[in-house]
Amino acid sequence: MSCFVLPERVIKELNSKFKIFLWADPDLKKSYNPIKWSFACHSYEEGGLGIKDLENTNVAANLRHIWDLISSKDIIWTSWVKNFMEDEVRDVVKEISKTEFNISESDQIFWKSGATALLKRLKTKSKLCKWGTISDSTCILCGTDEESENHLFHKCQFSSEICKRLLLKMGIVKDLENSWDEEVNWCAQHFSSAKYVGMIKKLTLNSFVYHIWRERNNRVFRNQHGSQDQVSLMIIQDVRFKMLATKYKETDTSNARAFMRRWNIDCSFVIPEIILCTWLYPQRDEVMINTDGSRTDTAGGFGDIIRDHEAEVVAAASG
Repeated sequence: MSCFVLPERVIKELNSKFKIFLWADPDLKKSYNPIKWSFACHSYEEGGLGIKDLENTNVAANLRHIWDLISSKDIIWTSWVKNFMEDEVRDVVKEISKTEFNISESDQIFWKSGATALLKRLKTKSKLCKWGTISDSTCILCGTDEESENHLFHKCQFSSEICKRLLLKMGIVKDLENSWDEEVNWCAQHFSSAKYVGMIKKLTLNSFVYHIWRERNNRVFRNQHGSQDQVSLMIIQDVRFKMLATKYKETDTSNARAFMRRWNIDCSFVIPEIILCTWLYPQRDEVMINTDGSRTDTAGGFGDIIRDHEAEVVAAASG
């Protein structure tokens, strides 16, 4: 049950057997059910009988396999899939879960460590030193400065180099901001798109935070050291495997195609629809002003153009 998505008919038949076993007489003959099965599957605290819902349990068990795969958990199954079926990982993920993830622009996609890092609730060495738990607050990744969120994810030579590589992977050429807070704010402004490319950029940010913190913990608690190349590869693989389990469409542009080639992700491209419209010429002694604009929760823009009676541009503005 933990490796295959059970058909709806099978789930219905099994639930029927469970009901008979629970409510029937010793002969296991079909009898009256005193309460709805969905109520029986509620927890004791919610007034149910604590019976596990078969459909939800099946989904949870299969999602566990997906999580082990995308988080590169050190188990035999994950190693076998990545070592011998790398080219078929997409098909494997789809076989494990047929669930389609409908993610809108307002969705907040953060792994637990990522959200904690952004809220500055990680138990970094600088905080542990202030609490008197440890005496050495030196960053274990670079060994040059005190370990804080700002240093660990921004100033540290180890993580900052990985961050620069990821920016180039996304086709972004820029210097890092002055602080981790400013870097997060910049990402929030530029990764706000709900399109496929925007989703990949958001996942890259979260995967970066997750794997930097994971590498830090591996060195502190397990004495395991990963290189910048290894951590960068893990981040890229996590993002790719997550996106391979979804079905998305992207507007067909040269930038979008180049982006997907860099990430080696298959994507369905949609040719934008061209809408033809007519334009009424003004009178000889008049001009025509056309204007348009758009806005989001964090930004907006407008454009104006003035033409004379021969459609020649007199002036234009945007902002």
